[in-house]
Amino acid sequence: VQNKYTTMRELLTGIAGLGENVTQVACSLLALCAVATDAESLTRAASDNHYYAKLLKEMDLRWVNVFRLFPSLAGEVPLQLFLMLIPTSRPRTYSVASSPLFCLGELHLAVGRFIVKDGDGKSIRVGVASDDLTCLSPGAKIQIRVKTCRGFRLPTNSRSPLILIGAGSGLAPFRGFWQERMALAARGEVLGPALLIYGCRRTHKGFLQEELAQALATGALTRLLVALSAEPGEPKRYVADVISESRHSLSELLDHPNIAVYLCGGNQMAEAALAALAGDSSAWLEKLRSERRLHYDTFGLK
Repeated sequence: VQNKYTTMRELLTGIAGLGENVTQVACSLLALCAVATDAESLTRAASDNHYYAKLLKEMDLRWVNVFRLFPSLAGEVPLQLFLMLIPTSRPRTYSVASSPLFCLGELHLAVGRFIVKDGDGKSIRVGVASDDLTCLSPGAKIQIRVKTCRGFRLPTNSRSPLILIGAGSGLAPFRGFWQERMALAARGEVLGPALLIYGCRRTHKGFLQEELAQALATGALTRLLVALSAEPGEPKRYVADVISESRHSLSELLDHPNIAVYLCGGNQMAEAALAALAGDSSAWLEKLRSERRLHYDTFGLK
């Protein structure tokens, strides 16, 4: 907080992490303020990990819902206790989706709006940051901090061959990559081959399709493989499926001594994609790792 004092409105709308999960410690203390079944449920959640996980999954046990889920807490939780228990809002991290060589003075983000719907298709929960970002008006101001990711950048040698694998908003850093390579090509640098393997639900149209076509035309990308998981009239295919289907044609690229592989997206996608790339050769994967030519920007990959 920049100022010494703030309002309760500012505290609850801009600082408190109302979208965060209620912890088991918080459940134990809130149970002291509840009665009857509410108190029993909170007490059980505090000590029973399985029951607590069930509340998180099935009841959406977050601070924004706590008084709806446990009505007897209304008016009974001391303000000091409530403010002590509720966490501050966590920063949301996004991969930069642009290159400073290509977009001078600008920084682009590619944000997937998070929406959870009920069985009737009605929205019951939206992402804290993604919903705000996708609803901003032109010219709006937000607080951001740019952090350097030293382990996820293009090789210093522009001739090094690349395999770029992403799904959904995991395309973001690779947009920056192909923009950077387009800028390098424009000033006469020789580029190595770059394969982009991208997974999404349906075929993209509009500006992204145009940008990909431009990247392919300039050599910033030399090949594009797309996996569509919800395209009407088409079989469901994921990134790993496309890799397995195309692995024979990728063998020369995979065997290049300087190949660099980049993955961005969910951990399950990344693990499945790596397994498909490696095939039966665990030695290939270990060599890639040991020589630091395998790069992650993924969620939860161990």
